[in-house]
Amino acid sequence: MERADERELRADRRETRADQREEHLDEREHRLDALARRLHERVPTEVERGREAIERSRETLRRSEETLDLATAALDRTEKRSQREQAEIDREGEAS
Repeated sequence: MERADERELRADRRETRADQREEHLDEREHRLDALARRLHERVPTEVERGREAIERSRETLRRSEETLDLATAALDRTEKRSQREQAEIDREGEAS
């Protein structure tokens, strides 16, 4: 029970740190937006930022899918090789 409590406490601490980092990044983004407005630069809207984040997530997902496809193909090759080797062992056993 103590280990579960320790894990929960560590998880709470990690979540608190993550929340603090997110708040810091939000504040930084707002400061940069204000600076850009003062310089009369275009500032992306929340919707535009959201769409950009979604597109980045989709690209990350595509890369992950490619990695999974490669890993699956490697496992398939390993499995086929193992089956061939086992079939050869079985044939040799039958022949002796």
